Amino acid sequence: MSAPLNKLSLDSLGPLDWYRMIRDQIQHEDNLIVQRLAWLMAAQSFFFTGYAIIANGTPTPRNQLLAKQQDLLFNIIPAVACLSDLLIYGSVIAGIIALYRLRQTYFQHVAPGDFIPAIQGSGLTRWLGIASPLLLPLVFLTAWLWLWLQAHR
Repeated sequence: MSAPLNKLSLDSLGPLDWYRMIRDQIQHEDNLIVQRLAWLMAAQSFFFTGYAIIANGTPTPRNQLLAKQQDLLFNIIPAVACLSDLLIYGSVIAGIIALYRLRQTYFQHVAPGDFIPAIQGSGLTRWLGIASPLLLPLVFLTAWLWLWLQAHR
């Protein structure tokens, strides 16, 4: 019977190993943020379409039940859209925190003089790249809250 293999210790990793490991994890987190942004865009287009259909419906519905349903949907769609937006925004924030922690771990294990490329670009490119996932949910939330408030004036 063969002897069990010794587990790889994180202390035995060299700078290039740390670079590869952290870079792979950063790519994974970045892909998750992109997917979450795609969910946001798909969900918001679905909600805006539904809202537009209700808003442009017949002014006098054929029966009282349909009128109640239209009123209910007119209020529920913005509420669900805001909730969806906040949940997706929370998951984007979680991804950004994960990226920050990965960069901190990287800087603890790789010295600047190790001649390894930057792990995630410059500060400016990181902030410009994360601006859309950070700001788009707030734009949609603001639009829904404004629509909702205007409908109840």
